[in-house]
Amino acid sequence: MTQSCCEIQPPNDLRQKRALILVLGINLLFFVGEGLAGLLAYSSSLLADAVDMGGDALVYLLSLMALSRGLSAKSKVALVNSSFEFILGIGVLIEAISKIFRDVEPLSSTMFIVGGLALLANLTSGWVLMRHRDKDINMRAVWVCTKNDILNNTVTLAAAGLVHLFQNKWPDIIGGMLIAGLISFFSIRMLLEARGHFLESSASETKASPEV
Repeated sequence: MTQSCCEIQPPNDLRQKRALILVLGINLLFFVGEGLAGLLAYSSSLLADAVDMGGDALVYLLSLMALSRGLSAKSKVALVNSSFEFILGIGVLIEAISKIFRDVEPLSSTMFIVGGLALLANLTSGWVLMRHRDKDINMRAVWVCTKNDILNNTVTLAAAGLVHLFQNKWPDIIGGMLIAGLISFFSIRMLLEARGHFLESSASETKASPEV
């Protein structure tokens, strides 16, 4: 894996750049659209997914900046991305918990429509990124973000179905909490992996540096 991280050729960089630009646009669009829908539908699950997509947009932007850099720089970006995702997960959890004390019922129809469109968007992003996921730690972090989004969309749709079935807010609250948990869990896993790559690259650079 270390070798593949260090031997990325310019043509691959160009393909990765195009892929990242495409998924960046998709995530920005749904960050705004799904966020507004979540507010209008009083849905913690939609808001959680929208916040996650906004965080992913930043992840993709930072990853674009790191494309042509070495393993150390890419590991640093992955560390920043994973840390940011973890913070977002905590924020989403707080929002979902606060919903317990507010007398609002989410609109299941809006959750179904917007959640379904978001799932389609993330499946498209996943298909675009799949071929690049093993290129280096930077692209792996991006792939993990997109894979998490697909899981989040599935949770949102399940919550929408349960909200419609039981006609109360608890499935949506639980869905928001579950999405927050998934974001936090996978971001910690990615953070630990990125840290390992960063320490490895730092050790390699230290050995390669000529002694004074």
